[in-house]
Amino acid sequence: TEGEDGAHGYETGVNLSFLSMYRATGGPNDVDAAVRVTEAISNGVAALIENQGPLDENECNSGAWNYGAPEQFGDLSTTHITSMGLSAAATLEADVGPALANMRPFIASAQNEDGGLKYRGCVGFPSTSAMTAAGINAMRLSGLPADDPQVQSAMGWLQANYRYDSHVAGNFNQSYYYALW
Repeated sequence: TEGEDGAHGYETGVNLSFLSMYRATGGPNDVDAAVRVTEAISNGVAALIENQGPLDENECNSGAWNYGAPEQFGDLSTTHITSMGLSAAATLEADVGPALANMRPFIASAQNEDGGLKYRGCVGFPSTSAMTAAGINAMRLSGLPADDPQVQSAMGWLQANYRYDSHVAGNFNQSYYYALW
C-alpha cells in the first residue's frame, strides 16, 4: 500500500507476509487483479526497501522503518512488522537479505541498558514487553543467532519482567496482546 510517503510499513509488511505465504503454499499467481501476485510481492519489497532508513552514522534510524518515509528516529513496532513481511518474501525475492541485516544498528539503538527494548531508537523511553518481544523477533529476522548477547539480554529482560496477567506497557497500555503474540 502506498501513499504520499511511499509504502506504509504496517500494511505493506502484513500484505507481503500474506502474499508470500499464499504463493509459497501453491496459491495461483493470476488472481484476476491488476498485477500478478509475484509482481505485487516484488513491488512491495522494492517499496519497503526504498523506505528503509539509510545506513549512516544516525543509528537512531539506520536501517529502520517508520510508517512511511524515514524519520529522525526509527519505529521498532513498524520495523518489526516490515521485517516479518520482508522475511516472508525472502524465499521469492533475492534482494531481501541485506535489508534485514541492515536493521541491526537501529535495533541496537532501541535496546536499553536493562536489556529490554523501546518504541523509538535513541529516545529515553522505558523498555516494554511489546517492544522487547518485537525487538527479539526483529533481531532473529536480521540474522542474529539465538545465543547472541544482544538477543540473550532481551530474553533476560522478558524473563525478569514476565507477568501472566499484564505487561510492562510504558505509555501504551493497548499493547498487551501485541506482547503476548
